[in-house]
This record gives sequence, C-alpha cells and structure tokens, in this order.
Amino acid sequence: MTIPGEIELAEPKTETEWEQYNAIRYEILRKPHGLQRGSESDHPLEEISTHIVAKVDGRIVGAGCWAMLTRPDGKGGRYKYMRYRQIAVDPQYRNHGIATKITDLMEAMARARGAQEITGSPRDDVVAYFRRKGYHATGEGLTAFNGVKHTNICKPLR
Repeated sequence: MTIPGEIELAEPKTETEWEQYNAIRYEILRKPHGLQRGSESDHPLEEISTHIVAKVDGRIVGAGCWAMLTRPDGKGGRYKYMRYRQIAVDPQYRNHGIATKITDLMEAMARARGAQEITGSPRDDVVAYFRRKGYHATGEGLTAFNGVKHTNICKPLR
C-alpha cells in the first residue's frame, strides 16, 4: 500500500478526534490482549501526557503519547526526562514512516523542553525499532497483558 497523502501530526482537539485516537490505541495495544475498552487511557500519567494523532488524508492512522517528568540527579537537584508511553499505527499504514514521524516529534519536543533523556518500556517485539532510533536497552521491563514481555530503554539527549 502506498500512502496517498502527507502524514500530518497534531494534538487531538475535537471529541471525534479523541474518540478515534483512543480507539486506535485500544485496537492496537489493548484489545489483542483481551483488555477492556478504557484500558488504553487508564495510566496514571494520562492526564499530564502529550497526545498526538497521525493523519493521512484526514483519517487518524496513528497515535502516540508521552510525558515530561523529573527525577533526582544524585546531587541534590532534579533533571527533566521524557517518558515514552505509547505509539500505535494502523496495520494498513505500517512501514510508511508514521511511527518514525511520531518518535521524531517526541524527541524534538523533549529537547526543546530541556529533557536530558527519553525512557520507555516498549514490548520486546518493537525494541529493534527503538535501537535503530538510537535507544539502548537498560534492562528487563515488566511482563504484562498475559505474558507480553517489555524492555526498558533509554536515549540520552545531551
């Protein structure tokens, strides 16, 4: 499949966009594991996360979210980092650069906001994608969703 139009990234604004945004997150990331609708957005960081939709010809085909956080720097202060949370792309639109555009935007926003690194815990089946983007594994992540293994990753931004 060739993508007929340009990939547009934007924050969801209308109720319809929010519904479609959460629908793609649910369909790709939660439904295959038998989880209920609403589980895609029940994370404690949901309210402070940045939410992005990827559109092609006005249709939402991708979604991403991440949060800016701080943590102790070991010297009595704190430093900023960005926590990657989710990226989901409609299977019909995979391998057309949509996840890359979302990830590139996330990284640009992290740098612009002064983050020193980006962390995350993607499923093991997508860790290779993040390695190609310059992330490195920092250890085993959680096992969730009926045995789906995750890996903790990090990308320094300094």
